[in-house]
Amino acid sequence: MPPKVPKVFQLLIRTHNLTIYHTMLPTTSVVTVKEETLSALTSNVNQAEDVPRISSLEEFDLCRASKGKPVKYEALDETKELKDIIGLGTWEVLYVRFKDPETGKSSKITFTAPSMDDDEILSAAPEPEPVSSKSQGKRKARDDDDEDD
Repeated sequence: MPPKVPKVFQLLIRTHNLTIYHTMLPTTSVVTVKEETLSALTSNVNQAEDVPRISSLEEFDLCRASKGKPVKYEALDETKELKDIIGLGTWEVLYVRFKDPETGKSSKITFTAPSMDDDEILSAAPEPEPVSSKSQGKRKARDDDDEDD
C-alpha cells in the first residue's frame, strides 16, 4: 500500500536567522514553493540584514537536510510535486542554498537556530500584581473567617 499523502504540507524554509512558513497542498510543485519563498525574501517585510538579496529563482535552491551525521543537504527536484518527494514530512524543514550570481556556484547553507533561552523574554515581561484574597468575589461567610480579621 502506498504511503498516505498528507492533506497539507507545513514547510519551514530557513536561512540565516530567518524562517519562512508556507502551507502548501500536496499537488504544489517545488517551483511554486520557490516562487513563494522568493516573494517572501524580496518583500519589504524581510528585515534580516545578513540574508543575500536575490531577484530570481535561479539564484537559490531549496534543500533538505539528511538524517545522518555529518548533515548533508540535498537540493529538491524542481520538476516534482511535494507529494512525489520521497520522505517529505508534513512539517518539513527546508533550507535555502544561495548561488553566487556571477559563477552560479552554490554557497554554503547558513542557518542560526533561535535561542532557547527565555530569560530575555521573561525579564522584559512585567511582574503580575498579587491579587488580594479579600477581593476575589463574594462568598458566604464562615465562622473561621471571622477569626482572621
